[in-house]
Amino acid sequence: MKEHGYYMKANQILNSISDAYYVKGDFSAALEYCKESLKYRQFLFPGEIIMSYMKYGDCSDALGQSETALLYLDSVRVTLPLINVQYYRLGYYERSYEFNRNAGKHKEAYDGIKHFIQLKDSLYNVEKSTAINELMQKYNKVENEKTIGELNQQKEIDKLQIRSLFAFTGIAILVIIIIIFFYRQSIVKNKLKTIEIEQRLNRSRMNPHFFFNALASLQNLSLSEAKKELVPSFISKFSRIMRQSLESTFHELDTIENEIIFLTDYLELQKLLSENRFNYTFKVDDAVEQNELLIPGMILQPFIENSIEHGFKGISQEGLVSISFTLEEKSLNITITDNGQGVKENEKHKAYPSRAMQIIRDRLYLLNQTHKTNATFALTNLEVGTKIEITLPVIYKP
Repeated sequence: MKEHGYYMKANQILNSISDAYYVKGDFSAALEYCKESLKYRQFLFPGEIIMSYMKYGDCSDALGQSETALLYLDSVRVTLPLINVQYYRLGYYERSYEFNRNAGKHKEAYDGIKHFIQLKDSLYNVEKSTAINELMQKYNKVENEKTIGELNQQKEIDKLQIRSLFAFTGIAILVIIIIIFFYRQSIVKNKLKTIEIEQRLNRSRMNPHFFFNALASLQNLSLSEAKKELVPSFISKFSRIMRQSLESTFHELDTIENEIIFLTDYLELQKLLSENRFNYTFKVDDAVEQNELLIPGMILQPFIENSIEHGFKGISQEGLVSISFTLEEKSLNITITDNGQGVKENEKHKAYPSRAMQIIRDRLYLLNQTHKTNATFALTNLEVGTKIEITLPVIYKP
């Protein structure tokens, strides 16, 4: 990758090797690969630079070099304003607590855990989805396993005391927030509803189970002599899907051209996972300017996923998903059809249709609030298969 100028890929590979050494417990080797990865920071996005600095700090802290770890954590602090992703701040404050605690700087450690708990409380409410729950449990498990061997009995006691203190603080803050909420409910009801919808959408952009299944399939491909040549193509498509999923959390609108590229990668990956049991087509009218017209990013993916995961389940013929884009005077019309088994009456109340459709309704609600439009969608059972009709406002790039 370095030889051909793919510096972002080179950085990702170096970070992956560093992670492997870290898991093995060879922190010195992990640190060397972190240093090498940072040579490419001028070619990286701010988020990738932040991750490299965090890994550098983790390795230094694991080697007992707490001051060096804090130095690189300060580089993270300088980079954070360049990207508006709260999860990076969450990682920053958690490491601020750990690194300062290990360095004996208890006041700074206290400040770090205080900001971590406040930010965590603001990001994860009582109604957080099962998918996010699972991801956070895995995240906490990895972090706990990393630190458990380093703490002695006294540190465990101190840690429990700190957790109890901040749990009490968090509860007190939560009670105050609830009181303020009910006091101002009549004034800011619509604003809070919009904020809640935006938070729910940012957590529900794609089904995390798809990522888990894709990784499991990647493992199977890499172990198969007959199919291992498919691994590079699989990884390339999967990485683009992951990047698009991340980008969509802070870019609500994207061009039709980028949406089609994303859907093509997604559909090709799904075909690989299902051993080519379906096909797909795109049709775009000549009047549609693909690189100028904007639509909500990843708005079509839940419908297509439903066709693949539910509509084609158990059918005897080859599945087919057709996506078309047509332009009228004041609206962009998108139609998705499949030849699957359709949505049965007793399935309309199951978890997938209700949850996915509610998420899309929320997104269209925000779009209508922002652009003063009337975007809608409708689902129709055909004689064979299902048809989704989506009507969006005509929005061009500024």
